[in-house]
Amino acid sequence: MENRKQTVCFRAVLFCLIAMFLWQPCKVTAKKQTPAAAHGRLAMYTSEYNGYCSGGNQRELKNQIAKGVQYATELGMYVIIDWHILSDGNPNTHIKEAKQFFAEMSRTYRKQKNVIYEICNEPNGCDWKNIKSYANQIIKTIRKNDKKTIIVVGTPTWSQLGLDGTHNEVADSPIKGYRNIMYALHFYANEWSHNAYLPAKLTYARKKGLPVMVTEFGMSDASGNGRISTANTGKWLKRLDQANVSYFCWSLTNKNESSALLAPGSRKTGNWKQKDLSKAGRYIRKEYRRRR
Repeated sequence: MENRKQTVCFRAVLFCLIAMFLWQPCKVTAKKQTPAAAHGRLAMYTSEYNGYCSGGNQRELKNQIAKGVQYATELGMYVIIDWHILSDGNPNTHIKEAKQFFAEMSRTYRKQKNVIYEICNEPNGCDWKNIKSYANQIIKTIRKNDKKTIIVVGTPTWSQLGLDGTHNEVADSPIKGYRNIMYALHFYANEWSHNAYLPAKLTYARKKGLPVMVTEFGMSDASGNGRISTANTGKWLKRLDQANVSYFCWSLTNKNESSALLAPGSRKTGNWKQKDLSKAGRYIRKEYRRRR
């Protein structure tokens, strides 16, 4: 995938890696005209939930990543290894640990063509200059071991392609000198500001040739809770299909919140029936199957 093109479009569900627990993946199918149909995302929290940089057992957490990559590979899926910063805000806070982590991951999976790296989930409280500085260092670390794999860079304001509603500094000043770099956009379909500002920012980015991947979206508000909006979700999916932008729904979990795709009472780790799905899960299943 060229730095200024986006040629593969994925439809997928996120697999949420929280502390020491990993949901086994299920297979999700993409549009027929696109290769690499199934795809998943493994979220390695850095701060929350006894995360990788906040007292978590790093060896065990990496073992969970290894299991997730193994499951995805066995199912013929692409998989994103996601450095899931959130409350830590500025990715430079844990840049030492990030370099060590991605050096190890890129050595381990350098021969696997199904692994993608998302190097900072949702930067917040920092500008694009800070994020670019971090990204250039992490990309260099990965490229020492893997010259071609796709690397997704988080963007300012919780991955909204720029500071606040009307800023487009990511599309105006992308990272130079590397191939196969993409940029994250996150949205929640029942969040007013996301519907008001992000469609125009996406349009601007694509017109500028910026490769965009929606590595996280939800049907709820930005907290992951509240009412879900099927109407707005449908508009977003249509918009992303037309722009040939990949998207991943948050998340495959039975947590008692409206964005969860599994019902709160579900304890299965695979082979789910429709009764095991939440309202959001049933909608996403229907929409993804319709896009085969």
